[in-house]
This record gives sequence, C-alpha cells and structure tokens, in this order.
Amino acid sequence: MNTSLKIQKSLIIFVIPLLLIAVMVVLTNSSLFTANSNQLSLAITIELLLTTPFIYFLLIRKTTIPKTTVVPFIIIGVVICSFILPKENLYYLYLFKTWVLPLIELSVLSFIIYKMVKPRRLYKHNQQNTTSDFFTILKTTCY
Repeated sequence: MNTSLKIQKSLIIFVIPLLLIAVMVVLTNSSLFTANSNQLSLAITIELLLTTPFIYFLLIRKTTIPKTTVVPFIIIGVVICSFILPKENLYYLYLFKTWVLPLIELSVLSFIIYKMVKPRRLYKHNQQNTTSDFFTILKTTCY
C-alpha cells in the first residue's frame, strides 16, 4: 500500500509539469493562437520558462528529489519554446536566454564548486587532526 502511494506521488510530480507543457504545445497549434499570437506568445513563454518549473519545485520541495532537478525543466521549457513559437514572437525567449539562463548556469556552477570545496576542507581538517593513513581519513571525511 505504501509503495503504491509513493509511485503515484512520484508519477503526479512528473505528470503535472509535463501536462502543462503539453497544454502549451496544443495551444500553439490552435486557431486561438493564430488569432492572438503576440499576446499568447508572452503567456506561453512565461508559462514554460517560469510557471512550470516553479510548480515542479513546489511539488518536489518536501520530497527527497534534489531541488537542482528544476534546472532541466527550465532547459526543456527553453527548447520547447524555441520550437513551438513563431520566429517573430521569440523576443522574450531571447531575453530569457540572454539574462536569466546565464545566471542559472552560474548558480549551478557555484553550487557544484561549493559542494566540491566543502569535502576538501573537511579532508584537510581531518588530515591535520589525526595521524591515520589516507584511506581512514577519506572514510572519515566521506562519512
């Protein structure tokens, strides 16, 4: 019973954002979009680049899924926006690619560097406090 609930919750976590993406793709192929392409292009861009990753984040925030998995949803949104929107309505996507995407990349890179420096400092601290061999110090650091 408990495992089926976990599977259903995991399925819901991924299905809701993918359903939002699918709705945006269907919307761009509708006659409503062709009639109001300028206004709907902005709405679809915001939906795919900001709202969908935010909803995914809200779904995973109290789970064991890493929060960094929001970044692939942003990348998926950028790629899908590039394909489904007309070329003349990509202004906001270009702004996002120019200003926000590099900030996200720098944030991820900073996070990775931080996660790499922290164990190195701990290893040096453990190395100074003990006279053990390399393997014992490494096991202590990793623990």
